[in-house]
Amino acid sequence: MADHVFTTVAFGLALEAAPTGMMLVDELGRIVLINTRAEALFGYDRRELVGRGIERLVPAGVGHATGPAREAIGQHRDGHALPLEIAHSPLDTPDGRFLLTSITDLGARKRAEREREELLGQLQQLNADLETRVDLRTRELTAMLKEREALLQEVHHRVKNNLQVVSSLINMQVRKLPAGAALSRDALRECQRRVEAIALIHEQLYRSRNFGRIPFSEYVRSLAGNVFEATGVSPELVTLELAIEDVALAVDLAIPCGLVLNELITNALKHGFPEGRRGRVRVELGRRAAGFVLAVADDGIGLPAGFSLAASSSMGLSLVQTLADQLHARVDVAPPPGARFQLAFQERG
Repeated sequence: MADHVFTTVAFGLALEAAPTGMMLVDELGRIVLINTRAEALFGYDRRELVGRGIERLVPAGVGHATGPAREAIGQHRDGHALPLEIAHSPLDTPDGRFLLTSITDLGARKRAEREREELLGQLQQLNADLETRVDLRTRELTAMLKEREALLQEVHHRVKNNLQVVSSLINMQVRKLPAGAALSRDALRECQRRVEAIALIHEQLYRSRNFGRIPFSEYVRSLAGNVFEATGVSPELVTLELAIEDVALAVDLAIPCGLVLNELITNALKHGFPEGRRGRVRVELGRRAAGFVLAVADDGIGLPAGFSLAASSSMGLSLVQTLADQLHARVDVAPPPGARFQLAFQERG
């Protein structure tokens, strides 16, 4: 056997480098070469196997049949069975035909598969536990959010009601004024409208599902209607034109914007259309690259010559300037015909 060309050192090294158990078997079924992995698999020293029949390790028939890999039961030195996968590849050489035999320990593979299945089961259980915990936490957070929304809704509702109480108290005070106190009566009415403008913000919040932002187009429509009614100007004489983009403003912007609109629409209706003059008031709000632009314009008699917002003695227009400062807004006043007040401001981060 030592004369076989396949017992050369180079071939032996190649078998040793194989990732599975390997044997070289001659035509008589005798083991010519065996690598260390095969020794370890069967529990033998190679000196005990070289020259012996392969049937010592694997059943007759399977130990000689070539073709696709087949499963078989091998025999360990200590007598226990070994689940194997065996594949034979024929080698025709000048010294005869040999079988190059590859042997895979299916027991190790099956143990690895069981470990993989156990690990997969553990991962699935962990995933199920995680999903349960996430679902529980989601329900807890949802309940907390609903409770918070209910609390905010109640807060806005109470603020709106309190502002309405203040408005009613002002109205009661107006009725108690003597007949000649027109200026005082007008001042209180203007104060009342400002309170109602703020109350309207909270009413919109109370109705909305978003307690942080106001759908402003709806708000402007309601506010303008209230101002028309309060000033006694007929919508048939002075029409309202709205150019409001579908935007929602944060509360800290909506309240000063609402008060600005209240003052500017009131000012337009009171001073722009004397003696039954017909015309229109236009309210604009839209997004721009740098933020928002809010404007109130009318086609009435226009502003007096040399008008300056900063120098105006009107309380309403002074309030507009103060509110513009709160918004960090620039106020532009367009010259006649008519009047146009425009505020440009940015949304706060």
